[in-house]
Amino acid sequence: NLFRKLEIDRNEEDFKVLQGLKSIRDCLSHHYGIVREQDGSPSKGNNRKFSWLVIEPFLEEIHSGKKSKLKFGTPIETESDLCLEITQKHKSFKIGEPLSFSSLETYQIGFSLNIIVDRLMHQIARAKRFT
Repeated sequence: NLFRKLEIDRNEEDFKVLQGLKSIRDCLSHHYGIVREQDGSPSKGNNRKFSWLVIEPFLEEIHSGKKSKLKFGTPIETESDLCLEITQKHKSFKIGEPLSFSSLETYQIGFSLNIIVDRLMHQIARAKRFT
């Protein structure tokens, strides 16, 4: 397998997201975007869940360390740092329903692959440095 050949450890979270991205691609490419039982991962009821990574901004108060969601257009009243966090976003579809993503979600899905590849490249570079 690729990870053994490159002599790096497989990050399970990234691997699951990568499998999810592949499932989105396969569903769109091979099944006209219609969700089947083997697509995505199980969700509530007769649904299948698709996941990808997003970068979420948040505020962290300097003195208390309290984190709060960044709300655009709302003034920041306490001394805070603007931070970014990589989190997972999920969307569920019923089996037989077509996949449908907003423009923002489509961008996030593509950028999610960029995040995973970037992490993998850093891991490869570190492994090469120590061998």
